[in-house]
Parts: sequence; C-alpha cells; structure tokens
Amino acid sequence: MALKKNLDVTIHEAFLEEILRGNWLPGQALNLDELAERYGVSRTPVQQALKRMHTQGMVVFSSKGHFSVPAFSEKEVCDIIEIRLLLERQALTDIQRKALPVDYQTLDRLARECILSNETDDVVSARRTDLDFHRVLVEQAGNRCLSEVYDRIQGQFIVANYLLASHTRVQQESASGDHEMMLDALRAGDFSRAHGIIEEHIQGACQKILIKMHA
Repeated sequence: MALKKNLDVTIHEAFLEEILRGNWLPGQALNLDELAERYGVSRTPVQQALKRMHTQGMVVFSSKGHFSVPAFSEKEVCDIIEIRLLLERQALTDIQRKALPVDYQTLDRLARECILSNETDDVVSARRTDLDFHRVLVEQAGNRCLSEVYDRIQGQFIVANYLLASHTRVQQESASGDHEMMLDALRAGDFSRAHGIIEEHIQGACQKILIKMHA
C-alpha cells in the first residue's frame, strides 16, 4: 500500500513539474494511456494523480470522464488573482489582529532558497519555493478553511501563471526579492507595508499573464 501511495505522489509531482516548466498547454487533453506509457506506470497512479490535481484546480474533469488542462479566459485569470490576493491579505490581517506568531525560520529559508534557485537558473526549484513561501505565509493565520481554499486557488494560479505567462530571469529575481521585503515588514510590525508589497507582488503576476494573453 505504501509503495502505491508513493507512486501516486511521484506521478503527481512529475505532472506538477510539467506545469511549472510550461510543458502542458491550456485546453490540452490528458490521455491516461499515453501518460501511463510515457512514465512507465499503469493507468491507476496516473488517474489518482490527475484526480488530486482536479481537486487542486489544476486539471479539469469532464462529465464524460476525460481529463484536460484548464483554459482560463482573461476574466477567469483576473478572478483567480483577485481571490488569491484577498486570501493572502486576510492571512496578514489575521496575523496582525490576533498577534499570531510567525514561523520566520521556515519563511526565511524559503525566501533564500527561491533567490538561490533563480541565481542558479533552477526554474522548477525557484517556482516551487515561491509557491511554498506563499502557502506557508497563509498557514501562519492558523485557519484550516482559509488554507484549504487557498490551496485550490493557488492550483488554478499555477496553471494560469506558468502556462500563460512568460517569465524572464530579472522578473523572477525581482519577485523573489519581494519575499524578503515582506518578511522585513512583518518583523517591523508594518502591516500596511506588508499589504502593499503583497498586492504589488500578486498584481504584477496578473499583468504578466494578461500581457502574454494579449500577445
């Protein structure tokens, strides 16, 4: 049973990497047999991985039982960004209002790893640590419901951001630098500045996506 679970996780991670590398296309059909053959596994772990990705908002499951990559419209992208910003700002508000402790050790590590990955052109690692940073930041609010909703929105954002937008190294380094500024603001208790940084950070990602969609 453990081996099967590990295989499901391995395939899920492989599929996530395909998205982070921008290898899948919006609207692309995901054929179970083709994917199973490509990764040298049976259909079962492929199906389980895609089902999990469906719950995360990264894959569409049709009424006919077919999987595909979401093809978001411009409005849907804006809606995703709006909700993501709303959730991250709510997390900051909760941290301030409830005077919650912040796991700076983990957040500092992720911020440093993101910068280092960009410097070494490790695209997948940079994108993973960026996503992890924001997920952990939201978790600091201690609200499981908030985190669960955020996980799905982040899944949709992953598809929109890495399949629709192009990212230069300079842009990615600038974005990763925002993480350290965010932590500096939180340490200083400057939540107004923290809100401003997170809004500029997320809206900047939105603009990159929309520019690419209009190209």
